[in-house]
Amino acid sequence: MVQEILKQFGNIANANAILNCRLDLDELVWKGAQKGKAYKYDENGENPSEMSVPGESDPLKARNLVIMASGLGTTRYTQALKDVDLSKTIFFGTSNDEAVGRWTEKEMDFLKSKSTKYFYNPGSHSFIFGYDNMKNLVSQLILLDKSE
Repeated sequence: MVQEILKQFGNIANANAILNCRLDLDELVWKGAQKGKAYKYDENGENPSEMSVPGESDPLKARNLVIMASGLGTTRYTQALKDVDLSKTIFFGTSNDEAVGRWTEKEMDFLKSKSTKYFYNPGSHSFIFGYDNMKNLVSQLILLDKSE
């Protein structure tokens, strides 16, 4: 969602954090999600494969959430954000992300070209939500908010 806000309105916040997101989600994943299909990535955060849609207690609701979320994957943010100031944005990702996949070389090059702060840790999708990572995130956001 933060990427979409940045695309539509530019950098309007004192600081932004983008966690566990891709700039250019794999086409197979977002096109499949439009049909209600869910995907997971292998242990290296690569090679997406179809999986059962999580949420067995209400499968229709879970499928519809996948379809709604697919809209966020269609935009190629490496292109859509090329003219947006990202100096107040921090990206946090993990190299073995089974939920959204690892950042591609193109995405990494984009972040470097924008002089964006980014943290790319080894670990799975949930790794980023550990106490030390959240503490680091808050510290980095405070620093960005205070910077000029």
